Amino acid sequence: HGNEIRAVAAHCGGDLIASASAALTSAAASVWIWSRSQSWKPLGQLVGATLTVTALEFTPESAERDCLLAASRDRHVCLFAPASASSARGEFSSESWRLVTRFKAHDREIFAASWAPCGTLFATAGRDKKIKIWRWTGDTCALEIEFPKFDAAPTAVAFAPVDLGLTLAIGFDDGAINVFTCGQHTTSAWTLVARTAPNERHGAAIRDVKWQPRAPYALASCANDHAVHVYDYTA
Repeated sequence: HGNEIRAVAAHCGGDLIASASAALTSAAASVWIWSRSQSWKPLGQLVGATLTVTALEFTPESAERDCLLAASRDRHVCLFAPASASSARGEFSSESWRLVTRFKAHDREIFAASWAPCGTLFATAGRDKKIKIWRWTGDTCALEIEFPKFDAAPTAVAFAPVDLGLTLAIGFDDGAINVFTCGQHTTSAWTLVARTAPNERHGAAIRDVKWQPRAPYALASCANDHAVHVYDYTA
């Protein structure tokens, strides 16, 4: 890349890496795909965003097909996937992958995005202080639920491993972290089940949150205060 790298994602198969850099034009906002097995040879670019891509994530291993989620400062989400739904996972060429859909997701720039373990739902977080859950079906995305507007802007999101059901961790620009869950039979009712105590918060905006992939579950966070926190989590 010619500019500062702003987002990176690894495919669950371990061979593909997606990356994106700071961009003020659509020409510079392309997502690059690289291959570990080919000495990190660039395989091609995916075009869709018009400003800096701020979040990249491939569908998880449990998903039925490959898809790359790309959220950006232009307030839009792009989904890239193989042209054929039956394509083998983990294989890429610029001829076989395409822009499936692009849509406006937030009223201000998007800070973060994350796939749910099912690979059909994903969350987005924006400067407009909103969290939205979207459902990907075929070549379209539909809004599943929009959380009530928060007091602070959500800057990081991560779905927990499948064993914890639909559990979403959200980091905010005031240093706080909240955890929400929803019932097994609906995705329209989310409940706040955990939050950081005032003395356990970061001192600045959260940059990222990540779940430990297996029990005993923990949640790690990093922030602009140059600190890393690890929190125990009990469902």
